[in-house]
Amino acid sequence: MSGYFTFTAVIDRSRTIVMSDYLNITAVINLSRTIVMSDNFTITAVINRSRTIVLSDYFTMMTVTDLSRTIVMSDYFTITAVIDLSRTTVMSDYFTITAVIDLSPTIVMSDYFTITAVIDLSPTTVMSDYFTITAVIDLSPTIVMSDYFIITAVINLSRTTLLLRQ
Repeated sequence: MSGYFTFTAVIDRSRTIVMSDYLNITAVINLSRTIVMSDNFTITAVINRSRTIVLSDYFTMMTVTDLSRTIVMSDYFTITAVIDLSRTTVMSDYFTITAVIDLSPTIVMSDYFTITAVIDLSPTTVMSDYFTITAVIDLSPTIVMSDYFIITAVINLSRTTLLLRQ
């Protein structure tokens, strides 16, 4: 079951997000540490990454970046849809990606593509997983001001995370 969202900032990915994590974040938060009160944000919807995200989980996020490093203000993003991050994404999870960033390998500018349907990201991607490329960036180094993204979907974070670039 997929959940649809929009984000205005990011959440701490280093710990399990529980029911008390309702938010509409307006400031960037370091994903490598626990979120504290000094990380200004307001709560608007449930984001429980330890369970299956359902349609009743609505929220928005305007900033999302490399989950393994400190996020800086130059990292600007937008997400309009999010899929269950705790399980394998299946074909019933529909979404569209206008640009993707594979965080594990080094991505080059020649990697352009777009995804119009959700694919099972756990096994090797096969021919039935359709997509085209439009823009990609390697998130392993520090992201600079020129790195602007717009995410229309987020896929299973337990494996390679795909982010969109516009």
